[in-house]
Amino acid sequence: MPGPEALLALLISPVVLLALALVLSGPWRLLDSQPPLDLMRELEQRQQDLSRLVASVQARASRSIARRAGVAEPLGCAQLNGLSDVGVVGAGITKLVLRTVLSPSGEEIALKSVHWTGSDVTRCVQRYGHAEGCFQLAAYKLLKETILLQTLDHEGIIKARSTASALGKEGRRPSLGA
Repeated sequence: MPGPEALLALLISPVVLLALALVLSGPWRLLDSQPPLDLMRELEQRQQDLSRLVASVQARASRSIARRAGVAEPLGCAQLNGLSDVGVVGAGITKLVLRTVLSPSGEEIALKSVHWTGSDVTRCVQRYGHAEGCFQLAAYKLLKETILLQTLDHEGIIKARSTASALGKEGRRPSLGA
């Protein structure tokens, strides 16, 4: 079980609920239609599941503000601009992992994002015909994984250093506005 410091590091992350995502723009941003009712129900269920997970983690967290020694400075979305040497490490049915180098430090990092052409998103779009909603649905898997990675504390498990996303804190994309 992770110590209070590890749980606190999870809660202090800039945008805890959001994925280690490089997906800051894409074709789903062009859609503005309302998702079908069945897709909305699935999205609401995922949001509730994620909220319960976060509440569970927060309930176990210490009120202490002490940070764990050796935790790297968190990255934000702004630090993901100007990446170089981007390459695909692997892809699955829902997620895509990229290797890249941060500028100007030259630090090598891995980024995980929703795999836009993965079978999860593709099947959902075929079923519902709503790319943005399907992207959000797949993003919940990544968000859940991110929360778990930030909660677990074991030498055999990677540490999620930070999170960034094009989605809002509620797990939904902010309105596009004119």
